[in-house]
Amino acid sequence: GNLPFTATTESITAHFASVKPKSVRHLTQKDNPTKSKGCAFVEFEGYDHMKTCLKLFHHSMFDDGLSAPRKINVELTAGGGGNTKDRRAKIQGKNEKLNEERFRRIQEEEKAK
Repeated sequence: GNLPFTATTESITAHFASVKPKSVRHLTQKDNPTKSKGCAFVEFEGYDHMKTCLKLFHHSMFDDGLSAPRKINVELTAGGGGNTKDRRAKIQGKNEKLNEERFRRIQEEEKAK
């Protein structure tokens, strides 16, 4: 999330190229399919690539060369689409666990200094 409205599937794929995304699903506006909604879904072949992406790319600076670079959010989601209560709870639980892991990693990095 927080992608610029000028982002394209190609620029998103290039940003995540080092973790080898399997597919990129870029959300665009219905009335203007060349304009981004500021959100995309990136899928990976393996768990290790996904974990690396979550670790290295959350709050990374996205620069498509068209808009000013901006800090993006990389978070987990759940398959199936829709906005049901169960799906929202599943996503919230996954992201809470991820945030705990990020917090522990930051603490460990600070101890190592």
